[in-house]
Amino acid sequence: MELKRDVSPKQRWKKILYIALIISGIILVAATAFFLVLVYKDARETEKKIVIDVPDAPEVDLSKLKPISILLLGLDERPEAERVGQFENDIGRTDTMVLITIDPKSSTTKMMSIPRDLRVSLAQSEGFQKINSAYTFGEAEKQGQGPANAMKTVSELLDIPINYFVEMNFQGFSDLVDAVGGITIYNEFEFTTDGYTFPVGDVYLDGEHALAYVRMRHEDPEGEIGRQKRQRKVIEAILAKANGVTVVTRYKEVFDAVGANMKTNLTFEEMYKLKTAYQPSLASLEDVTMNVTSAKIDEPGDSYGGLDYYRMSFEERMRLTQIFRNHLQLDPKDPSQYEMNTEELSNPTIVSE
Repeated sequence: MELKRDVSPKQRWKKILYIALIISGIILVAATAFFLVLVYKDARETEKKIVIDVPDAPEVDLSKLKPISILLLGLDERPEAERVGQFENDIGRTDTMVLITIDPKSSTTKMMSIPRDLRVSLAQSEGFQKINSAYTFGEAEKQGQGPANAMKTVSELLDIPINYFVEMNFQGFSDLVDAVGGITIYNEFEFTTDGYTFPVGDVYLDGEHALAYVRMRHEDPEGEIGRQKRQRKVIEAILAKANGVTVVTRYKEVFDAVGANMKTNLTFEEMYKLKTAYQPSLASLEDVTMNVTSAKIDEPGDSYGGLDYYRMSFEERMRLTQIFRNHLQLDPKDPSQYEMNTEELSNPTIVSE
């Protein structure tokens, strides 16, 4: 005869609760796995749209936590609908250039804005031009060559390797700010631009407001330099917001924002490694300022009475070279190892300075 053991209501409830917890755990694991599969699938689809190869870019082993350099390119280009008539073959130009170097071993990051009107010797071209022409000249030579030409120009200017680039047009910038849920920055002075007023103090920015905020130049007492400071401030805010947990649930919006408006030579695996191994370095971010002087320079054949440029001295170029070579753990170089270029040896015809 089989004896049955009486189970008290309390024991029965504990058993039910235990089973419920197990089932809940299984569901949570399954849901997480399903979510990760979706993220991975969407990431792969996005990668196909945005990744382009830059054969000459110096390779770096991210698994060994080597220092890296990234060139951010903010592209000012006409929307597809507006590329008609004389603008049918509009290539666009880099309105914003920002150099970022990350050293995971020291957990530090350096960021420097490069004035778009900086007068430099462009890679793969003769003579001196504004640095934002590097992208345009590269694209004119071959579609997709713009980022590589911009990377090489900055590399030759500062004598450092440029490992990666991230190119995004202004629509993508606006969409990305919206995708991370907007950002909050501290505004130094009140100004109005594009119908938006930005008061002094903490200001919340959605995509459209953020775009207007970083593009304003003429109302800024510091002109282009002030605009660069605001751009860096917004970039820092986006990076901080992108590292937050809430963005994980908005991954679809982020992928949509970058998929249609961004190009890079970072693969999905490299992006993941940057997110996991290099992220702590972003907490210690240092702004590096490029000291330049403004000048109106009379070019051969110029009928405008001179073009506006920013100029950088040889001494300033050497100072920045040493800063970034040191941060990338490269051997320092004595200034005597460098030769002044023709721009630095003989002053061009300066109309005003």
